[in-house]
Amino acid sequence: MAQASKNKDKDHVTCDALLMPVGIMAVAMAFFFAFQLSLVLKEREALNQAQANQNPIFMQSERLLGQFSGLVAGTKTLSEQGNKTVAPIVQRMREIGLLPPLPQEGDLSKAPVAAADDVISGPVKP
Repeated sequence: MAQASKNKDKDHVTCDALLMPVGIMAVAMAFFFAFQLSLVLKEREALNQAQANQNPIFMQSERLLGQFSGLVAGTKTLSEQGNKTVAPIVQRMREIGLLPPLPQEGDLSKAPVAAADDVISGPVKP
């Protein structure tokens, strides 16, 4: 009978026997999560720095795009006023897509759409 009670004690795991492995696992996981958090924060800072470095370049590109759009609009205006020297430039701008193509006779699919300013505003009366 004494032999049976000794085997029974060996089969049961006590709370003290589980405390050490669970404690080690908890500490290891805490260190792992702290390490991962530090990596994420460093990467976030690097991305913020990269974005801050790109802002001046982005602002300059927007300014240049505005100037270029003004040049295209001015060239188109000169062509519409009848300036013959600008006509080949405007034609090339249409070919490369800077200006919309002219609609062909009878082709309504490419006809210019009225702008919002061209439409009469106000309530519609039945």
